[in-house]
Amino acid sequence: MNDQAWTQDTFWIVRSAGERTVAACTELIRSFVPAHRVVQVEERPFAKAIDKTFRLAAASGCEWTFCIDADVFVHAEGMRQLYEIAAKVPDNIWFVQGLTVDKFIPIIRTAGTGIYRSKVAGMATIGIPEDGTALRPEDVTRRSMLIRGYQMYRTPIVVGLHDFEQYYHDIARKTFLHYHKHHTVRPEMQAYWRSQQGQDADFQAALLGAELGESFAENLLIDREFKRQEIAAGLERIGLAPKGPLVPGTIDADYVTRFLEAYRPDAAIQQKKYPQYTDYQLMYPWLTPQRRFVNSLRRLKQRLTR
Repeated sequence: MNDQAWTQDTFWIVRSAGERTVAACTELIRSFVPAHRVVQVEERPFAKAIDKTFRLAAASGCEWTFCIDADVFVHAEGMRQLYEIAAKVPDNIWFVQGLTVDKFIPIIRTAGTGIYRSKVAGMATIGIPEDGTALRPEDVTRRSMLIRGYQMYRTPIVVGLHDFEQYYHDIARKTFLHYHKHHTVRPEMQAYWRSQQGQDADFQAALLGAELGESFAENLLIDREFKRQEIAAGLERIGLAPKGPLVPGTIDADYVTRFLEAYRPDAAIQQKKYPQYTDYQLMYPWLTPQRRFVNSLRRLKQRLTR
């Protein structure tokens, strides 16, 4: 396999919700992928974006479809390694996941990247949850395929940078969700944001999101318009004027490579939140049909011997 051959039969979808980085994300991908293999999807709410992603994948004619959220700066070498893993997995594996370096949780974690077996993605649309019913709708959709025998595989391969150079509004909305989604490391996250706010205003926006999230106990929506007015008022109150567009050329492949080479995650938060992300592993092995069958036999035996 030469340096570019792996991109010839893959399809690439950049999912956008108006992020400041959508153009930079797309251009990074097009620097090593033929332009006709890369499309942008912008649908709201997020459940609609998942649906369109899977339908485009099924119609692509390519065996594998990369799905990249527009808040990720991709690393070409990491993507190539992820593809090489996908090309070797058994046929019942339909999703292979890479990791990203996250700006607001200073660790390596899963966020906005992965590669789908295209024909299976088309089957998965029936499992997409209704908007507002799940904090992680794409994960719910992927798990819905377990009952049909399709599994997922996670790798420790780092494939990009997540949530860098975003608009303040998007940062606050994201950390509003973080307050609820990542509650197990909530004190550590907020302590990190407070330590960084003096040198990077992005972390002031992050703290605002957490402040708003603290008083919210209703259904959360994965939608860019969610809590827009409250966030706008909060940003004005703390004196953060809207950012302008990201200057073209600010982020290039060398920037991503240099950052990843120098990066070290917060070891304590990594260990507490996602210690297992250093290994290659099957995701949700206990939910496979075979394991369900074995567990049902075990439960039946327990009832019969009482």
